[in-house]
Amino acid sequence: MAFSSSLQAWAVDPYSIQVTWGQLPAGQIRARAGSNQWLQEHAGGAGAIELDGLRPGSTYEIRLIVQQGDEVSASHTLKASTLKAPPGNELARIATISDLHVGTGHFGFLKTMKEVPEPDELHSVRCARSAIAAAVAWGAELLVIKGDAAHHRENSHYEMLGNLVDEFTELDMVLLPGNHDVDSASGIDLPQTVGNRKLKFETEAVSFDLPGLRLVATDTTIPGRGSGSIIRTQDAVIDLCASAPTDSGVMLATHHQFQPWRIPNIWPAGISGPEAKPFLGRLNEVAPGAIVTSGHTHRCRSYMRNSLLLTEVSSTSDFPGSWAGYIVYEGGITQTVRRIVTQPEMDWLEYTQGALLGAWGKWSPGSLDQRCITHSWVDRS
Repeated sequence: MAFSSSLQAWAVDPYSIQVTWGQLPAGQIRARAGSNQWLQEHAGGAGAIELDGLRPGSTYEIRLIVQQGDEVSASHTLKASTLKAPPGNELARIATISDLHVGTGHFGFLKTMKEVPEPDELHSVRCARSAIAAAVAWGAELLVIKGDAAHHRENSHYEMLGNLVDEFTELDMVLLPGNHDVDSASGIDLPQTVGNRKLKFETEAVSFDLPGLRLVATDTTIPGRGSGSIIRTQDAVIDLCASAPTDSGVMLATHHQFQPWRIPNIWPAGISGPEAKPFLGRLNEVAPGAIVTSGHTHRCRSYMRNSLLLTEVSSTSDFPGSWAGYIVYEGGITQTVRRIVTQPEMDWLEYTQGALLGAWGKWSPGSLDQRCITHSWVDRS
């Protein structure tokens, strides 16, 4: 049974709306929102259109038609609202990707979902490349790779990862290990760096200061295990967050999500509640209003813990196939989770929503307001 996404406003930020679909006929797409109009040729099947140049915090009625010659073959109307921009000027843009699983050619609980015929290049590499290129085009100045960059702890997978990051040598990157990067697939060690650019796997807590933001990233892996831990690096993380400039917001990037309880409420297990709760309490004290973003679960979600915004962002390698962009303002930050929209990568991603008898396609995306969020900083002066 084939599954196909509905036409929808998938992503918004203060200035644009990404409309995606799983199936539209071939033809010229005409889209209108307010007084703006966009034209795009579509080869048929899955696709997307970017409606840009919009006003922050505004609701638009979007009219989209597919025209073949003089004949209209499809017509849709939907409403969507751009995000409100936080107070102050835009200061920086960064992006994150996670769960690239470079080296895999399959997906699904039984690992039976594969591209047929077998392509010359694996979907895991192509999807990650497409996500990075889209983030660069969107304006990202820094990319955080939040773990599971390689599918297994194998030299060939690390080599493919190195070749991938070498394609974007002008983009600053932060690379975190995930549980797949340190799994028990072989006896080799996690490499210190990948690629000719010598991109380092960050195995301690590190920080990077951008205009208006201190980014802190930390390794949460336990070698040979799928779950994670914050104990080893938590004191360093708290110190780095506490020492952030008072006029900057704080973002913490990890691979594993912070569970609310000891027993995992979802699969795969992340950082257990007895570790997560006291750590987040300390973080809330030293960096109130911080944003904490993770991967690992291959789903999109967001929730508040006291004044902290916690987000989970889905994988590049399976449905929905996404990357996250963050616009930093003087008074806050926005998150937008955007789909990978190149072909045939989108065809693969649409196919993978059929995993678990179609449950994956309903579980992984979350809702629009869980993916795209405006978050204001808390005054720490």
